[in-house]
Amino acid sequence: MLSKGPPGDHPLPVDHEAHGGVCVTGQCERDLIVDNATLKVGGVCDAVDRNCESSQIISNALSFSYMWELLVKPAGDAPTIKAEFSLRYKLDEKRQ
Repeated sequence: MLSKGPPGDHPLPVDHEAHGGVCVTGQCERDLIVDNATLKVGGVCDAVDRNCESSQIISNALSFSYMWELLVKPAGDAPTIKAEFSLRYKLDEKRQ
């Protein structure tokens, strides 16, 4: 999900500001502990993490959303942004 917005007040000049979001839904009967969510955008822009740094517990059928602010550097045309999302997860051994 990407949504464009007006340029904000940033320390670096940006032409466009967008937001990228990923929603993760539990599809496991046991709870999952998730952390270390990252979004790689390949240098086309800067991705500013707007997420909680602590780990989260996602139960079956419940969702958790991650958000990044994408700051597109000044250039001619607005580039196509190809993003790669990754997340570390493990089963919660305490809750069975």
